[in-house]
Amino acid sequence: SSSSQSTKSPSSGWSERVVVSEEEWKSHVLSPDPSLLSPHDLLLFHASHIVHEIRTKIKDDLGYTCSAGIAPNKMLAKIIASKNKPNGQTVLPMRGVEEYMGQVAITKIKNLGGILGRRLVSDGFSSASLLQQVSKKELVRRYGDKGEWLFLICRGIDRSPVKEKGEAKSIMAAKALAREATTIDDLRPVLLLLAHDLITRTSSHSLSYSTYPSSLTVVYTKKAEGKGAKRKSRSVSGPMDKGKSPFSSPSSSSSSSSSSSPRAGE
Repeated sequence: SSSSQSTKSPSSGWSERVVVSEEEWKSHVLSPDPSLLSPHDLLLFHASHIVHEIRTKIKDDLGYTCSAGIAPNKMLAKIIASKNKPNGQTVLPMRGVEEYMGQVAITKIKNLGGILGRRLVSDGFSSASLLQQVSKKELVRRYGDKGEWLFLICRGIDRSPVKEKGEAKSIMAAKALAREATTIDDLRPVLLLLAHDLITRTSSHSLSYSTYPSSLTVVYTKKAEGKGAKRKSRSVSGPMDKGKSPFSSPSSSSSSSSSSSPRAGE
């Protein structure tokens, strides 16, 4: 059994239909008019049932809740997946894509969280809706070979394929410190946490792929001090043998790895 309720925002004309199942799992449909759906959109709703089953299985077997996004491409799915955290799923039909993208901050779009995204913001394009007002020709003039991609991505068009995730080539555990560490005592609790995380993940990986890490790399980065200063990083690597420390001999300054065995680093 389920019940549905539609709400409408007077400012944008958007409506959001909320469907609550008897397990109280919410599925939010984002569209200017959720009643007008294309055959492609119907496929998305079939997908939403599969996603619901996956989330239910995760909750029943592991005790974890999770959110999910169902959309025409993986870029959109990632953006809307966080909309109804921690225990909801969101569907974005085709007819709602361009209008919804108009609300998205530029830096929230994949590959625009770094240098190019900051440049767009400094140029006055803080949201996708502002970028949508610029012609493809002008974007190419300003941003070169990225211009055509920007023209498409701000409208929610992403043609990159969905690829099955294969065996990891490296496994990493990292943590940003709340304050600068000046002694080994400052680092010891953090290193223990990282080591535990790394051991857990490499053990799971070994069970899945029957491989074992061939080297260990430890990296420490010191924050920049003063205007214009750059962060300083130091690292040390060593080969890994089962039951032995990778840093127990002088030769540990070099690392060895093979394509069949992932690198483990922290």
